Formats: sequence, structure tokens, C-alpha cells
Amino acid sequence: MSRGKGLTTAETGISNRGNRGSARGFTLVELLVVIAIIALLMAILMPALSAAKQMAQGTVCTANLKQLSLAWCIYADDYDGKIVGSQVSLGSWVDYQWVHRRAESGDPGFVSGMSANETELTGIRTGALYTYVKDTKAYHCVADASWRKNKSKTSLDRKESPYRSYAIQDGLNGEGYFSQEPVRTIIQIRGAASRYVFIEEDEGRGSHNWGSWILDKDGDSWHDPISIWHRKGSTLGYADGHAELHLWREKSTWGVSSGELGPGTSVPGSEDLEYMQDGYVVR
Repeated sequence: MSRGKGLTTAETGISNRGNRGSARGFTLVELLVVIAIIALLMAILMPALSAAKQMAQGTVCTANLKQLSLAWCIYADDYDGKIVGSQVSLGSWVDYQWVHRRAESGDPGFVSGMSANETELTGIRTGALYTYVKDTKAYHCVADASWRKNKSKTSLDRKESPYRSYAIQDGLNGEGYFSQEPVRTIIQIRGAASRYVFIEEDEGRGSHNWGSWILDKDGDSWHDPISIWHRKGSTLGYADGHAELHLWREKSTWGVSSGELGPGTSVPGSEDLEYMQDGYVVR
């Protein structure tokens, strides 16, 4: 071999043809195997990702209701023990009501041409608790997407969902239903840690939280529905300022939430109903 010249193919035993063969692509069978593996991994991971998302949403929602529950307590402290009004009136504004209703024609201050979402946010900002929680996002559950289809409308009817996701039980300075007399001051509440103030109320399924959340403490049926946005549970805010995710046990409770069971449907012996009745406040 002369100096300065490279080795020949014959001398090395390596051909260019072999180099080209080493760079070939996947076969169809190999691609199908890869796709099948990816699909299997996705099938395994998606439920876990969905559960993680719901857990995160529940955490945010619990933080919202903790803020509102603490605000509810501070309001009472600032007003000599008088608690904020739970009712959200149509046709009038009451200064001590926790929010005002401004998403329907006929409400005070309703502006024709303004979206229902904008007017409702104004109602939240003029409510009695906004001084303590100055963030409209705290009045909305991140898992509640039902309001989006109605956000550009100028008015909402009784079966269309507003932005606000929470209601206060009527037993806490409400109107009084089923011959039940609400309490008006915080000192009248016994066992504050087990008496819920805020609840996620059903929206857009026949009734919603325009007013307070109503329950017959001695009956065998739900009156106002609830929302189950967090897998098997709903977030509740309590009179001592804490909030928690409460898990429901019975199929009938899901029926109430979905609208399959209407208001007044008898569910005798329901543990879920009994839990809410125990936490409902009347004098």
C-alpha cells in the first residue's frame, strides 16, 4: 500500500452497502407495536391524571371556602355577633346579604346589554363579604364549568348556571322555610365545627343558588340540590372557619345532584341527608 492513500474496500472488508442498511427505518410491525405500547400507557395513566386533576381542583375549592368561612366569622365579629344574610334577594338589595343578585332582568342595577357574567361579578363585589375576600375567583369552584355556555348572555333563567358556585344555608340568617326559624347571631350557633355555612349548590339542573340553600331539618327528602364536582364529594365551609371535602356515600345523593331525583323525592334513612340535617342550623 502506497503512503498517503486510504485502504480499499477489499482491504477493509466493509462496503458502503452495509452502511446504508444500518440506517433503515422502522417496519410497519415495529410501528404498530410502539403505538400499542403508547396506547396501553395512556390507558393506565389517564385515570390517575384525572384523579390528580380532581384532587387539585378540590384543594383549590377547599381553599376558597376556607377564605369565605373565615370572612363570615370576621364579619360577625365586626358587627357585634350579627351574621351576614344568606338569602340573595330578587328585586331588592339588602346591605347585609353576603352577595347581591345581578344576573337577571329585574334585579336592582341590572344593565341591559351587559353580560350576565359581568353583572353577577358586580353583585359579588357589592356584597357584604367582598370587603373581606376581594377576589371574585374565590366565589367560584374551578371544577364548575357549567356557567361558560351562558357567560355572554344578558340574562339567565332559572335553569341556566351563573358564575357563583356557592350558597349559604338558609338556617344562618335566611328567610326561614318549613316553619324553621333561622339564627341571626353567631352566639346562637352550637357546635360551630360541625355546622356548615357554605355549600356547593347544584347549578343549571332545575334550580340553583340564586338564594340561600334550603333543607327541611326534620324531613326525609332533599329540597335544594347539591353539586358533586369533586369525584365523590363536595366542599363545605364551616362556622368555625375551617373547610373540608365531604364524601357522599349513597347513590340517591348522586341522583339529587344530577337531577334524576327532583326536589322532595323521599330518601328515608339516607346517611348523607342525615349528615346535612345534623349540620343545618335552626333555633
